[in-house]
Amino acid sequence: MLVILLTYPRRRKAVYVKQAPMSVLATWVGLGSFSIAAMIAYVLGGFEYPAAAYMSALTINFLATAFWILGGAGLYRDEANEYHAVS
Repeated sequence: MLVILLTYPRRRKAVYVKQAPMSVLATWVGLGSFSIAAMIAYVLGGFEYPAAAYMSALTINFLATAFWILGGAGLYRDEANEYHAVS
Protein backbone atom coordinates (compact mmCIF):
# COMPACT_ATOMS: atom_id res chain seq x y z
CA MET A 1 0.00 0.00 0.00
CA LEU A 2 2.85 2.35 0.80
CA VAL A 3 4.36 1.90 -2.67
CA ILE A 4 1.00 2.49 -4.33
CA LEU A 5 0.51 5.72 -2.39
CA LEU A 6 4.02 7.01 -3.06
CA THR A 7 3.91 6.29 -6.82
CA TYR A 8 0.42 7.74 -7.35
CA PRO A 9 1.54 11.22 -8.54
CA ARG A 10 3.85 9.76 -11.19
CA ARG A 11 1.25 7.23 -12.37
CA ARG A 12 -1.50 9.86 -12.55
CA LYS A 13 0.68 12.26 -14.51
CA ALA A 14 1.58 9.49 -16.97
CA VAL A 15 -2.10 8.76 -17.66
CA TYR A 16 -3.82 12.15 -17.36
CA VAL A 17 -0.82 14.41 -18.19
CA LYS A 18 -2.18 16.73 -15.48
CA GLN A 19 -1.21 16.50 -11.83
CA ALA A 20 -3.84 15.99 -9.13
CA PRO A 21 -4.79 19.02 -7.00
CA MET A 22 -2.37 19.77 -4.17
CA SER A 23 -5.05 19.18 -1.53
CA VAL A 24 -5.58 15.64 -2.80
CA LEU A 25 -1.85 14.96 -2.97
CA ALA A 26 -1.21 16.34 0.51
CA THR A 27 -4.10 14.46 2.08
CA TRP A 28 -4.06 11.14 0.29
CA VAL A 29 -0.40 10.70 -0.56
CA GLY A 30 1.12 12.66 2.32
CA LEU A 31 -1.13 11.74 5.23
CA GLY A 32 -1.81 8.21 3.96
CA SER A 33 1.89 7.45 3.44
CA PHE A 34 2.85 8.95 6.77
CA SER A 35 0.26 6.92 8.67
CA ILE A 36 1.36 3.65 7.07
CA ALA A 37 5.08 4.40 7.55
CA ALA A 38 4.47 5.34 11.20
CA MET A 39 2.46 2.16 11.74
CA ILE A 40 5.20 0.00 10.21
CA ALA A 41 7.85 1.67 12.40
CA TYR A 42 5.68 1.30 15.51
CA VAL A 43 4.87 -2.37 14.91
CA LEU A 44 8.42 -3.37 13.92
CA GLY A 45 9.82 -1.30 16.80
CA GLY A 46 8.20 -3.70 19.23
CA PHE A 47 6.19 -1.08 21.10
CA GLU A 48 3.14 -1.91 23.16
CA TYR A 49 -0.31 -2.23 21.52
CA PRO A 50 0.64 -2.86 17.87
CA ALA A 51 -2.99 -3.65 17.03
CA ALA A 52 -3.99 -0.13 18.05
CA ALA A 53 -1.33 1.33 15.75
CA TYR A 54 -2.59 -0.86 12.92
CA MET A 55 -6.22 0.20 13.46
CA SER A 56 -5.25 3.86 13.71
CA ALA A 57 -3.33 3.69 10.43
CA LEU A 58 -6.29 1.97 8.74
CA THR A 59 -8.71 4.59 10.05
CA ILE A 60 -6.53 7.49 8.90
CA ASN A 61 -6.08 5.82 5.51
CA PHE A 62 -9.82 5.26 5.21
CA LEU A 63 -10.55 8.92 5.92
CA ALA A 64 -7.82 10.10 3.54
CA THR A 65 -9.19 7.83 0.81
CA ALA A 66 -12.73 9.12 1.41
CA PHE A 67 -11.43 12.68 1.02
CA TRP A 68 -9.60 11.64 -2.17
CA ILE A 69 -12.75 10.08 -3.64
CA LEU A 70 -14.91 13.08 -2.78
CA GLY A 71 -12.27 15.49 -4.05
CA GLY A 72 -11.90 13.51 -7.25
CA ALA A 73 -15.67 13.49 -7.79
CA GLY A 74 -15.72 17.28 -7.46
CA LEU A 75 -12.75 17.63 -9.78
CA TYR A 76 -14.38 15.48 -12.47
CA ARG A 77 -17.64 17.38 -12.07
CA ASP A 78 -15.82 20.68 -12.60
CA GLU A 79 -13.98 19.34 -15.65
CA ALA A 80 -17.26 18.05 -17.12
CA ASN A 81 -18.88 21.45 -16.58
CA GLU A 82 -15.96 23.16 -18.33
CA TYR A 83 -16.23 20.72 -21.24
CA HIS A 84 -19.96 21.32 -21.67
CA ALA A 85 -19.55 25.07 -21.34
CA VAL A 86 -17.02 25.11 -24.20
CA SER A 87 -19.01 22.94 -26.60
